[in-house]
Amino acid sequence: MIKYFKNKGLASTLALAVGFMLLFTPLTAFAAFTQPGIVNGDGVRLRTQPVTGTILGLMYKGDQITLCDSTVDNNYPAWVYIRREYNKTVGWMEWSYFVHG
Repeated sequence: MIKYFKNKGLASTLALAVGFMLLFTPLTAFAAFTQPGIVNGDGVRLRTQPVTGTILGLMYKGDQITLCDSTVDNNYPAWVYIRREYNKTVGWMEWSYFVHG
């Protein structure tokens, strides 16, 4: 691809920019959210990390969510990585509040 650019500096800059974009893209962009469900409780915390992560918001009974099968935390097997469909926020919640939809 670089041989097609007459300006090697432009090609290098472009390659560097693409590299940085890939490096700093959050892994959540690559998560595969596949299992639809709903929240089974009121005031369920959506967190940045299991157990002690910052609370991103509260979810309520009937909120639509989608589970990501490919993202797990082996230290906290009772927690699941989900996307809240209302506002597309992604985070962790305790498994017992997830009901398959």
